[in-house]
Amino acid sequence: MSERSTRRPAEKAGLRRQRWATRRSRTVQALLRLSGAVGPRTWRWSLVVLLLLAALLRLVGLEWAPLPVNQDELSNAYDAWCLAQTGCDRWGRPHPALLRGFGDLDYRPALQAWLTVLPAKVGGFSVGAARGVSGVVGTLTVLLVALAARPLLGPGGALLAALFVVLSPWHLLYSRMAHEGGALPPFFVASVIVLWHRARGRRYAPAAMLWLGLAIGAATNAYQASRFFALGASALVAGELGLWVRRRPARFRRGAIGLGTLVVGAALTAAPQLWAAVAEPEHFFARARERLLPATGAADLAIHVTRNLAANLGPRYLFFSSGEYNNLSMGRALPVEAPLFYLGLVGGWCWLPSGRRRRWARLTMLLVLCLLPAALTDTQPHALRASGASVLVGLYSCLAWLAVAAGASAGRATADRFAWRQRAAMWLGAGAVAAAVCASLLATAYWRSEQWRDAGHQHLLVRMGQWLGRHAGGFERVIVDPAGIQPYLYVAAFAGMTPQEFQAAPKKVDTVGWDEVMQVGRFHFIRLDRALVSWREAGQPPWLVAMRDARPQHGRELGHVEHGDHRVVFSVLDPELGEPGAVPLADLPFVPIGCEFAPPAVNAAFDGGSLDLEGIRYATGIGMHAPCRAVFHLPEGSWRLRAQAGIGDSARGCREALVELRVLGAAGRTLASSGPLTTGSVAWRFEVDLWGQREVTLEADDGGNGRDCDHVVWTDALLVPTS
Repeated sequence: MSERSTRRPAEKAGLRRQRWATRRSRTVQALLRLSGAVGPRTWRWSLVVLLLLAALLRLVGLEWAPLPVNQDELSNAYDAWCLAQTGCDRWGRPHPALLRGFGDLDYRPALQAWLTVLPAKVGGFSVGAARGVSGVVGTLTVLLVALAARPLLGPGGALLAALFVVLSPWHLLYSRMAHEGGALPPFFVASVIVLWHRARGRRYAPAAMLWLGLAIGAATNAYQASRFFALGASALVAGELGLWVRRRPARFRRGAIGLGTLVVGAALTAAPQLWAAVAEPEHFFARARERLLPATGAADLAIHVTRNLAANLGPRYLFFSSGEYNNLSMGRALPVEAPLFYLGLVGGWCWLPSGRRRRWARLTMLLVLCLLPAALTDTQPHALRASGASVLVGLYSCLAWLAVAAGASAGRATADRFAWRQRAAMWLGAGAVAAAVCASLLATAYWRSEQWRDAGHQHLLVRMGQWLGRHAGGFERVIVDPAGIQPYLYVAAFAGMTPQEFQAAPKKVDTVGWDEVMQVGRFHFIRLDRALVSWREAGQPPWLVAMRDARPQHGRELGHVEHGDHRVVFSVLDPELGEPGAVPLADLPFVPIGCEFAPPAVNAAFDGGSLDLEGIRYATGIGMHAPCRAVFHLPEGSWRLRAQAGIGDSARGCREALVELRVLGAAGRTLASSGPLTTGSVAWRFEVDLWGQREVTLEADDGGNGRDCDHVVWTDALLVPTS
């Protein structure tokens, strides 16, 4: 009895293992038949259709989706124009291997700009032409993905995997941008997969290894993250080659020659970056030093990297965050891929025949390599640094879909090739339709949303530069609000400044860390208060001023451009009517009292922003956040205080904003009061006689409903002498 009771569980376990092995064997055979059921002619024509679709989605309407243009894209496009015209980048560096972007911390590989030189040479500066380079690269990547997936998934699975890449929001949007980290890294990832499989199939022949080395070395010229990928891919290839030689020592000579040609090929195409690493190490490693994770030891680094890898593979981030901005992407993979990707990533090994498992292992190691640059840096997750993974997600999703189809077909064993073709058409067609429907919904939402198309791009600065190009020619000096990221480049590119003019123009640049460009030729990028000082010193000439969301205090509006919730106002400075003997109240010392949220700011809003009131920007005044008081000690003499005040434009649209402003004299006596003010109230303009007063107090009360949005500005506050 006891013997039977101990034998029965063992027998049941053996039967379960046998049934699982049988089921798995049938599933593997069904998967092979399904994936191979697409004939050569169907494969070729389907691939042509996919490439046409990829080109259509990546090359049409590049000027409007996304809206032009991100500053990094613009840097590449303008540098390409400079290289085409002068042989130097915009900073005058001849034939650079590294481009200086926006400061000493921002040197980047120059391949994207060099690829854009030809269209810039032919057609001049154009955002559409610069993005078109990425569109062509992205289309070629689809072809490479199909070729890379075919040995693993068969022709049918390769077509479906390529379709996933064609419709991938991640890859699609990056292929429509002139950013060096968008289309180039996925292209080199797919190239390495294709050439690695080719080299292994030819037993690591020298010619095949040379081509693989050329692809790996070329990747170092694409993007900072691609350098890490190239280094890791080289190590993986060398490791696999070592194992191949170890299994049969007679292969040593062939393996050594293959490794040598791999190194030679990689060294040839990586030569520009190798030279830069030796000649300019401070520039070559600048971004890595700034962005790498601060770790206290190997264990701490491993924990952080593991956590970051999980963040970059998280389901919400990868599949269910459409419309959420992440480093120029507005979505990653298709939501319908979510269960399939993880199924293929975890269980792909089980469903593949033994001959294809190594390809799956190589693919998984390359996926980790693509994600590591993001995992090793400080911003998580990071779509741009992990952009190479955008072409790998679809391969795992397709593998899982084929496994599901094979599992459903495994019990219908038949040798009829036509029947298997019908099943392949049904299952592959269903996957294609689901992907197409999902992608259509996402694309429609993206196209209809101007906010999505402008995310990460500064289209308002583009429009500002275009307006200046049309109207600023007659002005001796143009003052541009420094709001935004690197506005000088938008003015140079869209106001028509040629490469020769930019390189020859006098410049004033603070180069510590990230560039702060304050002057390029007659364009000055400074705050209004500094501009007015220079204007008065120059004798109050008619200078043009471009200010965001306001016109200057002494400006006469000439026009404006709008985009989204913001606008840029263009004004010409008119001579101001001075008040003899007047003293700006902001020039006097004061004592803050009861300022719970923030202390008063001189000639700025409470948070350091500009003093904007009713669409006008003032150079002098006091910024507060209610509740707050500022007590000013008056100079000797007889004075009257003249000013205007109200809720600043920074609180525009906030319903909670409610304040009451007062001017207090000695013993807290009220000299003037505004009454309740909201964002819809007109500015409170007042003039108060201060005869006999030793001090004056400006008070901002929160209005009794809390302090939310109670941003108060006191502008143009002057002490005017009385007789």
